[in-house]
Amino acid sequence: MHPARQYGAGGVDGALRLQPVYSSVRILAEGVAQLPWEQFRDTGDQQVKMPLGQLLAKPSAFGNKFDWKYQYVSSAALDGTAFGLITQTDGYGFPTTVEWLPPELVAVQDSSPFNPAKTRFYYAGREVPRDQLLLVRAFTIPGRTRGVSPIKHFQMLIESGMDALAYGAGWYKSGGAPPGVFKNAEYEVEEEQSNVIRRKLVAVQAGIGRIRRSWCRRMRRSSSMRCR
Repeated sequence: MHPARQYGAGGVDGALRLQPVYSSVRILAEGVAQLPWEQFRDTGDQQVKMPLGQLLAKPSAFGNKFDWKYQYVSSAALDGTAFGLITQTDGYGFPTTVEWLPPELVAVQDSSPFNPAKTRFYYAGREVPRDQLLLVRAFTIPGRTRGVSPIKHFQMLIESGMDALAYGAGWYKSGGAPPGVFKNAEYEVEEEQSNVIRRKLVAVQAGIGRIRRSWCRRMRRSSSMRCR
């Protein structure tokens, strides 16, 4: 069983909670998904327009063309690679329907030294033959089959943004101000005494918080009053 690929805390869903990430991916995906497809045949001197092939006319058996292109761009933009599972082919072996796979469930194992023919692919822990996959990379570098993942490379920056959101939410939920402030301007307090005072102050504030929450619960049961 091949190990699943590891993502940062929150993964793709966590990163999309950040407005800059969500907005950037949405602009790219919607812009590409709205573009019409046209198919041409190269006759040498000129290109002749022809009807769309089955893959371009109906690429998915479960979704429309807009959703299919949207999923492709969002997957490539967030992970660096869009992994498509070829579910149907024509008589010549060309794909006619492709379903995009969740990139966080796809693992790629490159050989050392790098040889594209020896790369192995795993989906949800099971190996998938290369000829059953369609790979479209957005960020590619030599010597690596999988594209560069912005979510992985900017993990610390994304987690910092998520921590900032969580801190702000916690600040407002607690009333937007510290529950208590202790000030001493008359006596010099040693470190051990300071720690004792701090623990007592925290214990008192915690007790007040429990009493307040209990009081609010009783008030809510007896009336429509809300506590802040």
